[in-house]
Amino acid sequence: MFHVLVGLHGPDSRPLPADAVARLVAAGVEHACAHTGTGTVPSLGVYLHAPSAAAAERRAVQACRTALFGWRIVHVRATDPAVLLGHLGP
Repeated sequence: MFHVLVGLHGPDSRPLPADAVARLVAAGVEHACAHTGTGTVPSLGVYLHAPSAAAAERRAVQACRTALFGWRIVHVRATDPAVLLGHLGP
């Protein structure tokens, strides 16, 4: 399973829709969550099973395009969640 961070830019710079996570799950990802950082680009974390990081990124982009029509994808980065958890320590 991979975690894919997808940064989005919405029409008229509006915030992510309240149902963005539900839309992504309906579009076929296993789990999604909104990231509320201090940056100006809204981001979504998408979790999905894929054979490689590149395949996970492609599936996440496809799901975002389907679920959030009209939003522009500005960055995509896949990471193995085990790597993310390893940074948290014991």
